Amino acid sequence: MEQIIEQAAMEFAEKCRIANFKGGLCYPYDDLDMRNAFEEGAKWQSKQMAWVSVNDKMPEEGHAVDSHTVYSHTKNVIVLYKNGCIGKGRRIYINETNKKGWQWSCFKSEDITHWMPWID
Repeated sequence: MEQIIEQAAMEFAEKCRIANFKGGLCYPYDDLDMRNAFEEGAKWQSKQMAWVSVNDKMPEEGHAVDSHTVYSHTKNVIVLYKNGCIGKGRRIYINETNKKGWQWSCFKSEDITHWMPWID
């Protein structure tokens, strides 16, 4: 990803340089500052919506359930499937006669690889 950010930063800086020149602006243009600002912004943005692997953590771990809990659910989350599709889902807890435990509420839950919080 680092190389992609650097390439995008160089392209952005070049667009700014050209716009500055075409616009006849008389203030100094600093290519390095422009690239550094772009890269830092891209790095910051990538951390804002980070996908969480289902192997590392499930949504709202520690959600309280006890022997009396029949049904409970987490907040909605965005899910990423193995095939690259994105959907909306939540984790639900069901305690019925032959079925107990946490599971995904969405279609093909066994294909979910990552999730991130749902932003309203």
